[in-house]
Amino acid sequence: MDVSRYAAHSPYSDPRHHAPLLAAVAPDPASLHAAVNHAVVHYRAGETAPTPAQCADVDRRWVASILDAATERAPGAPLAATRPADAQVGGCCRDHSLLAVAVLREHGVPARTRLGFADYLGRTGSTTTTSWWNGTTAHGGSGPTPRSRPTASRSTRSTCRRARGPRSRPRPRPGRRTAPGGATSPTTVPAPTCPG
Repeated sequence: MDVSRYAAHSPYSDPRHHAPLLAAVAPDPASLHAAVNHAVVHYRAGETAPTPAQCADVDRRWVASILDAATERAPGAPLAATRPADAQVGGCCRDHSLLAVAVLREHGVPARTRLGFADYLGRTGSTTTTSWWNGTTAHGGSGPTPRSRPTASRSTRSTCRRARGPRSRPRPRPGRRTAPGGATSPTTVPAPTCPG
């Protein structure tokens, strides 16, 4: 399996002029965890309600845009620096994972995001994790495979556990059915947690 294509930035992971900021983060799990957890706060799992700017952040799709907001709110601070809650970029596990992928790719490490369902988030929960190539083979030497490790979502999971409160649960909307016991159906869209 040729994993070299995962070492190059995609339009989404390209940091553009923020490349030195990513290069300053070591490509190891602890450093990735610190960087993505301090730069991005989950919009439903933070200690405080998201600010209007953080609510708008959820529409940022490119790492360069995420890093624009991060550097505007904490000028000169490295990604792994602790930031006040209102200085973090609002996002979700996808943003944590994409930022981790961008750091790894900036160091030449093949990496990608992976999407899956996460029953620890509830019946309709999904999550995005980071998968990277560690240079080894898997399954007794049957061939090279990317090593999937929840580096970025580990940081998200640490905050998502708190998200089990009423703020993060999908709420039934008028005209929507609920499952027995009051749980919302899979078609119910979660109510937004951002003000306004």
